[in-house]
Amino acid sequence: MHDFPDPKFLKAVPYGVYRTIVKLIAETTSTTGLTVKVRLDRRKYQKRLKVPDEVLEQLKIQRHDFHGEWNYAIAPRKKAGRKSAQLG
Repeated sequence: MHDFPDPKFLKAVPYGVYRTIVKLIAETTSTTGLTVKVRLDRRKYQKRLKVPDEVLEQLKIQRHDFHGEWNYAIAPRKKAGRKSAQLG
């Protein structure tokens, strides 16, 4: 699911453009059966939130060869007997 939380973006673009963007993303498919769900998120979020190193270390980040700083997958965590880390 894609969300658009950036308030600057929301203020600068007419609402009709949002509908176009949401529609284009929602129509994304692939030959292997990918479907995409999308919604416009108008909530405001805390800026410059720092994720503690301990939390980042717990993530199973698998960086892609092409621009791994932007393109990556996060593998699921084990469910049983594992406490979730809290952001500080």
